[in-house]
Amino acid sequence: MDKKEVLSKVDHTLLAQVAAWGDIKQILDDAMKYEVASACIPAAYVKQAAEYVQGKLAICTVIGFPNGYSTMATKVFEAGDAVDNGADEVDMVINIGFLKDGRYDEVEEEIRQIHQACKGKLLKVIIETCLLTEDEKIKAFKELDGMVLDVPNVSRAIKDMFKGKAENLPTPALIVSEVCQYYNIEEQVLRSTLKNKNTAEARQVAMYLIRTMTNLSLPEIGREFARDHTTVMHGLKKVEQTLQNSASPLNDTIRDITANINNKL
Repeated sequence: MDKKEVLSKVDHTLLAQVAAWGDIKQILDDAMKYEVASACIPAAYVKQAAEYVQGKLAICTVIGFPNGYSTMATKVFEAGDAVDNGADEVDMVINIGFLKDGRYDEVEEEIRQIHQACKGKLLKVIIETCLLTEDEKIKAFKELDGMVLDVPNVSRAIKDMFKGKAENLPTPALIVSEVCQYYNIEEQVLRSTLKNKNTAEARQVAMYLIRTMTNLSLPEIGREFARDHTTVMHGLKKVEQTLQNSASPLNDTIRDITANINNKL
């Protein structure tokens, strides 16, 4: 890999508290000169920086930085505001404390809502590796290696770093049972090859919940339904795409079934 290729992967960054416009401008000039991936700067300078570079450089900023303690609503606003001001990329810091408390659903929901607020712009999730053990770092890499880095996969990888700290995770059997009860279908029907709309949706929802609420891999989920991992991937993608529409009834379905499952733990 030559120097130019290396630089093309670099986020040239200045996030010092005392950074003034002159300092930011120097960072932008250097970033354009050396053709780096982006310039990462404080949110207060995003609009001015975007106007300065005029599309010649990707502008990146951070939200919830550096501790991730801000409320979800605050982070969502920050992300949307940054994008409206011209940010091409947003780096968010997750709430590590929530993770250590096992509040995975809240962490994932925060990522999901911030992702929506980014309106198609690149979202990067900062997991603060300085707070992770070596085993947790390796586990995170293995979980994401070869995957599309979308919201569900990133959320699952983060959750898996701390899965040893979780006291209770639902079993696939519990999830399937709650899905069947919600959709009013028999478990054997859910696991069958029937493809009518109600059964197909229930099956995909079960796969999605097993993926997001347990530590099972795609092949392991496939074996739960006598299907291969590519079928599982297709089902997950369909659910995730539907959930991106906040008006979709499936959002309420997922929330209701998740609540029912958590009540059984």
